[in-house]
Amino acid sequence: MKLAPPPCGVYLSLRIDFDSDRLVQRIDTDSQTLNSAEEKAFDVIYEGCFTGHMTTASGRVGGVLRKGSPATLEACRSAANGGGLESISWDSGRALADLGIEPGAALCFITDQNRVALAKINSMTKVNGSIPAVDFTVTSWH
Repeated sequence: MKLAPPPCGVYLSLRIDFDSDRLVQRIDTDSQTLNSAEEKAFDVIYEGCFTGHMTTASGRVGGVLRKGSPATLEACRSAANGGGLESISWDSGRALADLGIEPGAALCFITDQNRVALAKINSMTKVNGSIPAVDFTVTSWH
């Protein structure tokens, strides 16, 4: 899975549903309206072409599994329940470093279907000057 800043000019957000076969959906929030069930299915929302802001969806939890930690169901569930990813700006390298968001670390979430999702960071490349495009490998457990 690749997460990159949405293009500027139209208001797009990227919605991630770790329970879906189609993990990332681009939503044009100026013209596209989602019904309640569609909105509730998303686990993570990423938006902002210059700021790169990520939030966990309402009722979801997410946290960081630090580089070198075992990538197990139990470790990921514990990291997710520990929180920390409720609202982060991807344009602040220091804030990302303070959270332990770097290649080799993983972002962990508990989905609306009570699955545990691990998104291991393979690489981070700067886009638009300071916002990283991030390449992930995703694993989920039931």
